[in-house]
Amino acid sequence: MAEHQGDGHDPLRRFVDTIGATGLASLPARIAFRWRHIHEFEDVGDDRTRVIDRVETPIPPLALRPMFAYRHRQLAEDLAAHKQAADHGLRAATVAVTGSSGLVGSALSAFLSTGGHRVIRLVRHAANDANESGTRPIPIRICSSASTRWCTWRVPRSRAGSPTSTDAQSATVESVLPAG
Repeated sequence: MAEHQGDGHDPLRRFVDTIGATGLASLPARIAFRWRHIHEFEDVGDDRTRVIDRVETPIPPLALRPMFAYRHRQLAEDLAAHKQAADHGLRAATVAVTGSSGLVGSALSAFLSTGGHRVIRLVRHAANDANESGTRPIPIRICSSASTRWCTWRVPRSRAGSPTSTDAQSATVESVLPAG
């Protein structure tokens, strides 16, 4: 697991992370090698940014090249998707995500938050921070494809004394959005 290093943070220009020093998930990597990753960003004009990854590690550069090719390709695709959404009028929203600690949910949460959306992780325990909800129901917006333009708002209602019950009922309100 990566740990962000506050001393290497320069807003809009750079952030640095290293192999985590705590937790069992980081133990094999900490034992095997050291890793310091410097993420740098340069404005190159015309609404473009150069992304530069510098890694201090004993791992040979040839072994890292496929990983960084994938990461840069994924970043370009994510940025294109965010631009397309903005071009079609999508504005920042608050989005509730279930399964946010899983493989798909964690990637979706990261994608949405980098697109400017506020992500609330729905959890089965008491909320640990403002980005989690586990103690009170919140409205959840579920939208169809852009062509039909309808949304359903679900407000989970749990049984008395069990605010996070998995067998909670839901109240539903549907709304039709104007064609955009």
